[in-house]
Amino acid sequence: MVGHPLDGASGVAGERYVVFRFSGGAGIDRRGGLDDTVRAWLTMSVQLGFAVGAFALAALGLADRWPTHWFFAGAAALAALCTALIALFTEGPRLALPLRFLTGMALAGCIRSG
Repeated sequence: MVGHPLDGASGVAGERYVVFRFSGGAGIDRRGGLDDTVRAWLTMSVQLGFAVGAFALAALGLADRWPTHWFFAGAAALAALCTALIALFTEGPRLALPLRFLTGMALAGCIRSG
């Protein structure tokens, strides 16, 4: 099976855990050192973060406080930053899981509301 070109990337210091997809485990574990449970949590953490982020945005009305294009751009930039931090600094799930959760929260800001 041929992988998608955005499934992963190599860091300067060696292989890193990189995920560019909203869900799915492809590309997370290039070295084969993660078990199925960790892979599942790496996927679920984005989805849980998305649900928490969507609820927080609705409850706090944050999307109504800034122009839509600025809010969308900021949320997309935050999601990209979290993904880049995973690529650059994580060696395992300890830091990758919270960053994936934050990615999901940020992605909630990229969904048009109303």
